[in-house]
Amino acid sequence: MSTVERELLCPHCQTLFTTTRRRQVYCSQECSAQALRDRLAQFEAEGAPARSTWTGGPRWRRPRSASCEWCTATFEPKRKEQRFCGPECVREAGQVRLEELRDAGTDPAHGGKAADVRREALSRRRVQHMALKGMDAAQRQYLARVVEDGRPIVIDEHDGTPQHIHFNLDGDAWRLAGERWSRLARGESVLTLTGHGSRLSVDKDALIVTAGRTHSSDEPATWRLERGTHKTEAIVIAGHSGTLSLDALQWCQDQGIAILALDRDSRLTSVVSPRIASYAELRRLQYDADALPLARALVGMKLRASAEARPQVRDVMEEHSRLVNSAPTLQAVRLLEGQAGMRYWEAWRLNLRWRGHAPATWQAFTQRESPIGSQSGARFAAHPVNAMLNLAYTILAGRIERACVTTGLDPAIGYLHADHDGRESLVWDLIEPLRAEVDRRLLSWVESTVWTRSDFAVDRTGVVRCHPALVRIVVERTALPEREIGDVVDWLIGTLRGQALGHAPSAVLVAAG
Repeated sequence: MSTVERELLCPHCQTLFTTTRRRQVYCSQECSAQALRDRLAQFEAEGAPARSTWTGGPRWRRPRSASCEWCTATFEPKRKEQRFCGPECVREAGQVRLEELRDAGTDPAHGGKAADVRREALSRRRVQHMALKGMDAAQRQYLARVVEDGRPIVIDEHDGTPQHIHFNLDGDAWRLAGERWSRLARGESVLTLTGHGSRLSVDKDALIVTAGRTHSSDEPATWRLERGTHKTEAIVIAGHSGTLSLDALQWCQDQGIAILALDRDSRLTSVVSPRIASYAELRRLQYDADALPLARALVGMKLRASAEARPQVRDVMEEHSRLVNSAPTLQAVRLLEGQAGMRYWEAWRLNLRWRGHAPATWQAFTQRESPIGSQSGARFAAHPVNAMLNLAYTILAGRIERACVTTGLDPAIGYLHADHDGRESLVWDLIEPLRAEVDRRLLSWVESTVWTRSDFAVDRTGVVRCHPALVRIVVERTALPEREIGDVVDWLIGTLRGQALGHAPSAVLVAAG
């Protein structure tokens, strides 16, 4: 490419010069630098900020010092928009500003009137989104019932149906409920891991138990258990996610700590028990035992415990106990147990105390049975109290199952409860004498506590579940000592051996020697 020489006049020294460069303005680098210095001096003399004129945009000149808007300290800013000397001042000023916005009700992200308007608009958009999914008549009728009750809706992305309906999806209310119950958690003989990110690990031959996060502001609790000095009897895992190391499993087995895993419906999914040698003689005694005397004794202990837990039904329990002792068949024993149970739960009718709005069916606890499922009994809880009772019974059943396996009993072979594949009938037999103590601990606490709607959630079938942070409190309140569980198992072993010698079962808990 050919070059063309041009003759130009230098704007600084007024000298003629020739050049072949298309963008050259000054005759030399000295003239260019001196012209720049003269331009900057002119800006400073006029009081204007220093700016470059040839790049097309402003350039900020860092001042030597500035004053912090929070602590008024002098600092050297590193950015044009820097107003505070450090992150501490930024955080403190932000907290003060946030409190001012909350008090004024103008902060949509952290509550107030604007947040209420935003949540209502979001709920309306969810309902409109569901209408576009082509729901059938039954689904539309169900949706209308839910919306009239004021429950927010979560949409399933796959089929457009309600995925998980909470009675209160207010993030602030959920967080406050979690903070309230987390403050009350003690973590004593039974540790409960709920929420997300729970963990069991070993560090320097000590078991590290870390609870999960149940709400946004939750600071997970951590326990460090040393061998031989801890008082932990069981660890309940009811969280959605977490980790469990192999050395933690071995550590718990060595220390005799039961590990129970629950699903989101409070059903027992796993019981970690130590591997022991089978006791063939005890198993033969269990399989050949006469079921009727054992069933009578179990129901008799249950009725006696019920009378102690609820003295109002003592006369009724004593009358049914006499009838049970003379019942001719297992069916008659079960029928009498059911009749006594109805009278027992009638005496436990409670009026609950609520802060704020709560569904009408939650105002009082009137029955143990659940309307969900025709043959489920109380399995699918439709009331908060029944949800807590189911959770407590499940934990107790897991601990009894572990005690049965440890002592060599077969958990599937029961006497009062009929044999069914997939059910540990013996576990539910041995839980009967202990139910009343769980009821007394839980229901007396329920009656004296003030509840909020955000303490519980309801799925699309109507099943009630506890807040993850509340699960910890329920487990701690209803956890029975390992000694009481061992007494019931030892009673059965002693009774089986005595029955083989021709002795009648006793309806009084006496541990085997």
